[in-house]
Amino acid sequence: VNVRIRSPLIQVCYGNTFAVRASSILSHDSSLYSTIEKSLIRGLNIVERAYCERLWAGLFSKPLDDKMVDAIKNYSNGNTRKDVYTGALNRVASRAFYSEIDALWRGSTQGDNPTGLKIHLVISHCSIPLTWVQSYTAGWDLASTTVYSKCIVTPHDALPGTTLIRHHNVGRCDHSYAHYMSRLGDDIDDGDIIVFLKDNTHVHQEAKMRTFSDMIRIASVNGFGCWLELNDPRSSYHATSTIYHFKKDEHIRIGRDVVGAGDFTSPFFNMGDWLNTIGGRLPEPYTQVCYGGGFAVRAGQIRAKGKEFWRRMENTLSRGDNIEEGHFAERSWAGLLAKPLPRDHVQSLRQYSEKRLDMGNYKGSLFKRSTSEFYFEIDNIWKGDTGRADLTYFRRVFVVMCHCQGNLDWFNHFTRAFLIHDTTIYSHCGEQVKNAPSNSIIIQLDHKGGCQRTYAHWMATKAHSTIKESDVVVFVNDKRNWKQWGNVRSLYDMIRIASVRGVGCGLEPSKTRDWANGDISAYHNSQTLASLHLHGAKTNFVNWLKQFDLKLPHFFSYVCYGETFAVGGKRILLQRPELFKNIETWLEIDKQGQVLAEDGYAERLWGMLFAEDITQFQKYRIQLHRTRRLGSSDYKGALVRDNVVY
Repeated sequence: VNVRIRSPLIQVCYGNTFAVRASSILSHDSSLYSTIEKSLIRGLNIVERAYCERLWAGLFSKPLDDKMVDAIKNYSNGNTRKDVYTGALNRVASRAFYSEIDALWRGSTQGDNPTGLKIHLVISHCSIPLTWVQSYTAGWDLASTTVYSKCIVTPHDALPGTTLIRHHNVGRCDHSYAHYMSRLGDDIDDGDIIVFLKDNTHVHQEAKMRTFSDMIRIASVNGFGCWLELNDPRSSYHATSTIYHFKKDEHIRIGRDVVGAGDFTSPFFNMGDWLNTIGGRLPEPYTQVCYGGGFAVRAGQIRAKGKEFWRRMENTLSRGDNIEEGHFAERSWAGLLAKPLPRDHVQSLRQYSEKRLDMGNYKGSLFKRSTSEFYFEIDNIWKGDTGRADLTYFRRVFVVMCHCQGNLDWFNHFTRAFLIHDTTIYSHCGEQVKNAPSNSIIIQLDHKGGCQRTYAHWMATKAHSTIKESDVVVFVNDKRNWKQWGNVRSLYDMIRIASVRGVGCGLEPSKTRDWANGDISAYHNSQTLASLHLHGAKTNFVNWLKQFDLKLPHFFSYVCYGETFAVGGKRILLQRPELFKNIETWLEIDKQGQVLAEDGYAERLWGMLFAEDITQFQKYRIQLHRTRRLGSSDYKGALVRDNVVY
């Protein structure tokens, strides 16, 4: 019938029932269908019917590109059937194969619990009762139990026959483990399993706790089994080149973390520098990471490193209690002790992952392919952006401009995508407004404050009588020379973001001068931001807010720099005019041409006042996203992360 399918793979639809676009039918000449029809009229039970059944999908479906062809080939085992479904590809070992890959992804393995193993238990103890240990290890006969007591409290409820070792409270559990490994006795065989645990089972990571049996089962095969299994979409495997750059500026999770917090930062540049110092290397290109301070390992894996190596690690962990080196060690145990990955497993991880995370506490972690949209959403929240929008929500666009001396020749280009309902220009320097839009309203305002006072004036006197909930108001100054650090957003993007977030900032936060390899978030740590005291201001930020009965949001505050932002009318109308009047009055100054330092407080206020609340889950994600916060700069309190690598 003169049909050629040029793709190496062809879709086949069995059953003689299908749907097809009319355009696909019309893309072929009618003579083709006539030829096919004639070939089918010589009888009922003819082989040509089977040929035709296998033709339709290949004839009408869109051709596969090379990338899709490769993906399907990788998904199959290369074998084809030779029966009635001749040529059909078989999926790779189906469920069994993907269970194996999924287990690898999670740092696990398949198989039953081993028997005949000698199990040794090591616990690093501070103050938590050990009553849970007996039930957690139930079903296993322990060859030995060792407890390191580091916080004066004696563990009277330890298992019978426990060897108790008193030690200075340094390096936390990681120091205890390194100390034990550096003195590993000859009475422990290479095939024995040693389980290292903390004195508690609290899980603060995005992970679930494995059973004692699971740890031993995994360690019996892989040489190492982690106490925690990270939740999807994160893998226990991390990009080695990325995690070498891990660094942590603080760790305050529990009350005792505050004591001596000033000594947290290590003398090492990053985790890679620390590993080089102790003579350690992680496997390339991926290394397993075990979070949570608990794991099982074959004794032979420990012995292979040599006692001197563990002594060097122990020494670096002896500097103090809550120290950065402990976080380096936590992320190194699995890579140092697990058996190296075979080449085919490395390839499977590469195909199974979509990107790696180059920020936060899980720096370097691989992510499954199916979750990219979710992480783009978190990335958008970080920047005060949104991945979705409903511009039809806003019926009218209002512009409120703070003007002094700037030429407005840029304005028509700035607003070109929108029909502006009303433009109000407040000119407070007595200068002529050059190139003002023809339909704009120009109001002369005394020069007793900055742009924040001008915006508060409009909100106090015009907003409630002028706008509706379905409107959007764009506040903009006449200057286009941005002082702040960031990328300038278009008016379209500002309004798009405001349709979802309530407020859309004119600047997208970007890299900071303080951290050349990182970028700041639109969200700031509220506790740090509260202490901001601008030069020349009479009080700090939190006390300034108290004068208006305002409080900082819990945990994180949305801040918009640059004196340009869009706000949904509904968000403005939720506030009383008296609030804006009080802010305006505070920002007024008797001397012409001067601006109060508190103008900077008002600049930081608008975003947190008008932004829609983010969910607790999103707040938690932002906390994990961050690597540090700025403590002393123009962006005090701003969360900072390392750059994302896709």
